[in-house]
Amino acid sequence: MNKKIILKTMFLFSGLITVPILAISCGTNSNQNHYVFALSTPANLGDATKFVTDIQQTFNNLKNQSEYNDYKDLEDITISVTTVDDNKAKKDLIENETADFAFLTSKIITQDNFYQQVNSKIQTLTTAFTFDKNINDEYVNGKFDDTNQTDNDPLRTIANEMQKASFGLNYEYPFSTWKDGENGKPSTPPIYGWNGIRYNAFYDENSLISGYRGMIFLSGTEDKINQAVNAWNSQDWESFRNLGIVVGDETSAGTYLLQEQLIKKHFNKNNNWTLAQDKKDNQEKYDLDSYGSSKTANPNYTIYFADEGSFAWTHNDGKSTDFSTEENGKIKILTSTNPAIYDVGVFSKNVDQKVADLLSESIVYLYETNNNLYGEGWGYNGYQLIKDVEKEVITPMKLGLGI
Repeated sequence: MNKKIILKTMFLFSGLITVPILAISCGTNSNQNHYVFALSTPANLGDATKFVTDIQQTFNNLKNQSEYNDYKDLEDITISVTTVDDNKAKKDLIENETADFAFLTSKIITQDNFYQQVNSKIQTLTTAFTFDKNINDEYVNGKFDDTNQTDNDPLRTIANEMQKASFGLNYEYPFSTWKDGENGKPSTPPIYGWNGIRYNAFYDENSLISGYRGMIFLSGTEDKINQAVNAWNSQDWESFRNLGIVVGDETSAGTYLLQEQLIKKHFNKNNNWTLAQDKKDNQEKYDLDSYGSSKTANPNYTIYFADEGSFAWTHNDGKSTDFSTEENGKIKILTSTNPAIYDVGVFSKNVDQKVADLLSESIVYLYETNNNLYGEGWGYNGYQLIKDVEKEVITPMKLGLGI
């Protein structure tokens, strides 16, 4: 996924850029027609400057067009930008009224009901995987049967399609056999079209999606994999866990929190049960890998947590040990998780509703007219207006992360 690979490799620093050159310390309190956007640092610093300049110009133009007649009474605005990479810091700027707009993670706005303190207007979108285009798919029963697919769980079905598209249903295409192709163009497997950032074969350029998932995959001998699948199917947590689990950081949605919630649901754990406590009680059965695929050859562990489709932005350069296996081993993707929602564009409630509406329309307009350089640098391949934040963001976040 474009967004994640950039996040993993980007230099993290903060700075100040203003467009035009105006002080930003007072935020909405200094000039009611001047707005401060708190944005993450893009790979190219100029992109943030161009982004707010384009939004400002689009806003000032659209309000004078007949199809935007509802906004004709608004005055021209100016926008400045402060670059802040930390989501908590951006949240604080909004909360302290020193910034008027920011893209925040859906986790940040859901926790402590922060969404009630802001105006959530814009849903960021990213290119969908070929094997997962419906963000509304969610856990039903955890079942999967090749011979009778009428009762299959949607998350297991996604995993099966992911397996088919990547490693092959019978593990015909180990990661070490994957090839780049020419100029990022995929061909027959395992020529998956590496473009310098990702394998193009795994993405549907014509489909955008508003969320992401984690996945649970298995690595080991066929016997170990069968044991894990059987333990999952019979909802036997102890047998499943005792095969050894490699988890991500406890704050990570895609490599820990989404899997924890799925496990609680599938294995009928009570609300007080946590993976952290189970790790504490069974330390020898757990290991940590923040990426999720660098320890897959360890024979002491069979179960791995990772971002869904993380192989798509992991390059087989001939030296990589990612997604390797123990001797005579293979990889099987067991299940995806329920989704979490991508970043959300939020306004301070000090911003007039009509101004927030037209600023949101302006950002969507820039995307629709192919002027989205800043967004693409963060994996924001598109935007859509949020009509019902409770339904579109909060409910799926509570389902996926339990917050």
